[in-house]
Amino acid sequence: MKKQALICGYNISYYEAGNGKYALVFLHGNSLCADIFLKQLNDAALKSRYRLIAPDFLGHGESDKAGQNKKDYHLHNQAKIINALIAHLQLTHVILLGHSLGGNIAIEVLRSNTQIEALVLICSFPASNPFNKRIFKNTPAIQYFFQSTLSSEDIHKMNDLLLSKANTNSKSKLFTASIKKSDAFCRKTLAQIISEGNYMDQQEFMKTIDIPVIGIFGERDQFYDLAYLQRHCSSLFTNLFVVATAGHMPFYETPLKFSQLLLNEVGQLVAQDKINTLHSKNE
Repeated sequence: MKKQALICGYNISYYEAGNGKYALVFLHGNSLCADIFLKQLNDAALKSRYRLIAPDFLGHGESDKAGQNKKDYHLHNQAKIINALIAHLQLTHVILLGHSLGGNIAIEVLRSNTQIEALVLICSFPASNPFNKRIFKNTPAIQYFFQSTLSSEDIHKMNDLLLSKANTNSKSKLFTASIKKSDAFCRKTLAQIISEGNYMDQQEFMKTIDIPVIGIFGERDQFYDLAYLQRHCSSLFTNLFVVATAGHMPFYETPLKFSQLLLNEVGQLVAQDKINTLHSKNE
């Protein structure tokens, strides 16, 4: 069952499970909600080692909508809310895991939170400014994730993109419900900040930090041009992994593989004491 906390003037919903010194904070993607991580939240091995937190962003899931304060849907304001939630829950050793847009918000969280000790980007990539469309595949349906008004057919096509083509017959009612519940102004705001260039160059920022950055992508991701990322952008990651047969949601399509990958990689960092508090490479 989800909990709620009053954060920055909004009721923010979140899941909490497990115990451990380190907290894994899962951040969902555009138009989705924390429920997409239920398989990880119920994973016995993860729960026995880590405190697991998965919030709904403002305007998503069971969290409040912004009402007239549409500026609060900007990436840095969503990050401000996540930082405030981290403080509210008194998390002191935090590993952020951001899926898709959640990864971009996770990078914004890093700007002002020295409690973050590692970053896991799941089918997510730091945004350059100006925006580099080359990282995406030429898939027309991607536009719906930046569009306020959606038809049933639009949502159907969005569903198809989230999973690998091999799994699109296994459509999830969860995705449809999440998209319908999300505030259309979130997508509109996202499209606006990209078109106006009103955001931080995340690729340049990533070059200034000195914490482990793990990238996890699905082999059959229908959003990203994985070959392009591997050729031109792999240096932004400490380690980069590709999950066989998975699409844009490897944690949902191949949960056992994904959880084992987390246990191995995050566990190795913790065991070898390779995680250091966030600091600038220039310090």
